[in-house]
Amino acid sequence: MVLKRQFTMIEPLPIPPDIIVALHFISATPPLFHWMLYVQSNVEDGFKFHATQTNNRNFVYEKASFTLCSSRRISAAAVVGRLNTHTLCDLHNILKRIPVNIIPHVDIAREPQFSCRVWVREAVRRLHAEGFLDCPDVDALEQEMWHYGRISASEIRRGVFTKATLYTALSARAT
Repeated sequence: MVLKRQFTMIEPLPIPPDIIVALHFISATPPLFHWMLYVQSNVEDGFKFHATQTNNRNFVYEKASFTLCSSRRISAAAVVGRLNTHTLCDLHNILKRIPVNIIPHVDIAREPQFSCRVWVREAVRRLHAEGFLDCPDVDALEQEMWHYGRISASEIRRGVFTKATLYTALSARAT
């Protein structure tokens, strides 16, 4: 199924039920993004899964309706997997168990503090372990996403950014 919308802010359009890592634009200089997972659930919209900060600066896990195709804040995204035999409920049940505000043991040496990016790294690890996607090297996926984000940030700085690109990740794929 291909989504057909007259007003889109990303190309190509996501195909349900792709699992996507999306970068929500915060700053071009330096490049800074809010990291999230997204699943296109139907023709119109889907769900974002992310660690978001509350007013007291603590992070909380959130699953929320979201329309990636029309978001003006998404600067880059990449398909990292597909739900195939799993459901949104299965995905949510794994992601909601990821501790927030705690750096995963495997990342303690490289991360000074917890962030949405750290949460996405752990989410991808767990989805890999549970067979939702194949991503044996989370570091490579992170570097790939930074590359895509920097391309968008450069276009934003130069005033030529028109819409996000949905890439097919090289470091992750559907199982």
